[in-house]
Amino acid sequence: PGTAILTAAILATAGWLYAARRGRVLGRKQHTFNVMLHAAFNKEFREAYNAVAPYMREKNLPKLRI
Repeated sequence: PGTAILTAAILATAGWLYAARRGRVLGRKQHTFNVMLHAAFNKEFREAYNAVAPYMREKNLPKLRI
């Protein structure tokens, strides 16, 4: 009986750790998707992207002046 209880506790803990990790991974993916979706509808982001896009296609980025 002691071995069965210990085995059940180990399996329950492993299942809980797996579920927690999976939740974090899915949460990160959902956050990334939300950021990209909001950026697509952001006027300032679209304007900045359109200004930089030709340089990105050429892989010739100018030096930033700060």
